[in-house]
Amino acid sequence: MATAPTKTAAGKAAAKPVIKVPKTIGGCADRLYDIKSQMSALNKQLEALDTERKKIQEHVINELPKSNATGVSGKQANVRVVTKEVPQVQDWEAFYGYIRKTKRTDLMQRRLSEASVSEILDAGKPVPGVHLFKAVSISLTKV
Repeated sequence: MATAPTKTAAGKAAAKPVIKVPKTIGGCADRLYDIKSQMSALNKQLEALDTERKKIQEHVINELPKSNATGVSGKQANVRVVTKEVPQVQDWEAFYGYIRKTKRTDLMQRRLSEASVSEILDAGKPVPGVHLFKAVSISLTKV
């Protein structure tokens, strides 16, 4: 992949990748497969790093209170245990009643569960207020 110079936030030149699309559709299929394979390998590395990160975080959370410290410093970073309150719904009927009464729809996020809607539609039943649209994508498999 060729690169073209760009500037970073600090004003220094940084390499910006120049993306070349293969000339043939077959070449595109092969390049897409190569990219997919590389991404899969990188995702496995990310999963391993994330597992390690979670294990170390858990260790810090468990060990810092025992040492009577709220935080510690290494050579490169500081770490401290932070506690915050996170809201959770215990009574959905009361919560929905509050939303209806106050019209505070901003308390919720709107999104469909595609799997659940598909299950209902596959059973031949309609879901009021929901329509289907054609999302165009590609299917990529190894030959």
